[in-house]
Amino acid sequence: MNDELNSLKRYDRVLFAIISDVDEKVFSSYLSESESSTPQILLNSLKDKLPATGLYTEIMKERDFLLAVESVNSNGKLQGYSLVGISFTDLNSDLGVIQWISALVAFFGMASGVLIFVISTRRIVNPLLELKDTAEHVCNSNFEDGQDYSIKIKSNDEIGALSTAFNLMFT
Repeated sequence: MNDELNSLKRYDRVLFAIISDVDEKVFSSYLSESESSTPQILLNSLKDKLPATGLYTEIMKERDFLLAVESVNSNGKLQGYSLVGISFTDLNSDLGVIQWISALVAFFGMASGVLIFVISTRRIVNPLLELKDTAEHVCNSNFEDGQDYSIKIKSNDEIGALSTAFNLMFT
């Protein structure tokens, strides 16, 4: 059991891990270098947090850690507890990094969305404006001036079909 607890040393966020029996006596423990209490004192200070069954978690703001306590049951009988404390301060700094990354992703996502919108809008609006201008010019002309009224829009969509039909009217 101590091997499992000692393997927690590689996680610098883990402040402590304690396994106790049903009488709340420490069976096995791991304390990080930053934790100043002894396992038994720590267990006694968290005595009111020990659940009869299941898992209990709480953010211990006064000591800046996240506490996770699970009761260990066998055949429906309480055998003991396992407690883990994780540094809340380190989690906050990680959340800050995640928030910055999320903000950057959101910004670049919105910027690329705006760019795609502008390009798409121009591809639709500019040919329609050309059609409108040519139609207005045709309305104000007498057709005897020999002017070329054709529209030079080449696309395979509805706007291209409209410009082709418009050009056919003047050929």
